[in-house]
Formats: sequence, structure tokens, C-alpha cells
Amino acid sequence: MKTKLTKKYYVPGLISALIIPLLFWFYGTGELRRPLPNVMDLGLPAKYDTNIPLEKQYSFEDFRNWNYKKIKVSTGAKENSKFYVSEIENLQKRNEKDTGIEFILDENNSYNDFVSILK
Repeated sequence: MKTKLTKKYYVPGLISALIIPLLFWFYGTGELRRPLPNVMDLGLPAKYDTNIPLEKQYSFEDFRNWNYKKIKVSTGAKENSKFYVSEIENLQKRNEKDTGIEFILDENNSYNDFVSILK
């Protein structure tokens, strides 16, 4: 009496067709939700106001007469990054009206110096 042996190949195929895409979907979406640290978004003013004309919204004329503390940014500003952050925090603690900090960059500064100010 001969018995016919049958092999069932559809079980591993179902695993790879259903479970593996679900795993990629579950673990892959977390990577896409993380913010990109290499993207900088600078926007002034923060919001568009329809009551103010467009020429006045994107003008810095209102800020020219403020009392600015001027800080010259040296090359290799990464070492002084904590100083820049502390100056900004001190400005926030004082909470004075019409004051600010002016960071002065020259042609010797690099993109890394600019980024060290923003951290």
C-alpha cells in the first residue's frame, strides 16, 4: 500500500505575505514620525495676519529701534554655544519690552557657527 505524501508550501508563503508587511508597517511608521534633526525652519513673522498689509508684515522696521545686546560670534562658536543659550535665557528672565540680542556673523563664520546659535 502506497501512501501519497503531500507537502504544504502555502503556510510559509502566507507568513511572508501577511506578517512581514505588517511588521514593516508597525515598526517603520515610528521611524517616519521622528523629527529630522538636519532641517531648520526659520520664519518671521510666525503667523500671517490678513488685517495687516503684506508689505508691513515682512518688514523689520518696527524692530530697528529696539535695545539690542550685540554679541560677535567667533569662529568655532560650538564651544560658546552654552554662553549664547544662557544669554537668551537671561533675556527671557528679564522680560523687558523692546529688547533683544543681535548675533553678529561675518564672512569667516561657517554654517556650524550659525547652527550653534540656534541650539
